[in-house]
Amino acid sequence: HIGGSGARLGLLQKHGKQEMNGTADRLAPGTFVRSPANPDWGLGQVQSAIGDKVTVNFEHRGKLVLNLAAAPLVVVEPGSEDANR
Repeated sequence: HIGGSGARLGLLQKHGKQEMNGTADRLAPGTFVRSPANPDWGLGQVQSAIGDKVTVNFEHRGKLVLNLAAAPLVVVEPGSEDANR
């Protein structure tokens, strides 16, 4: 769950999605995400997040360690249209 002020956290909220381009500790393990730059990776689930590094297990790409500054992620709410793509 992501808490706090959207402006303070560097989040962009649009149509029920939040784009993460700040520190990874705002992405709790278990959070579902997508990589807008790599839609073919499919839905991912956060495994861990420390500083700007986040480990995500993607459906079609496997486990990756990403730097959020270089690879922003969009949080996907479970059961949403984006989760079912």
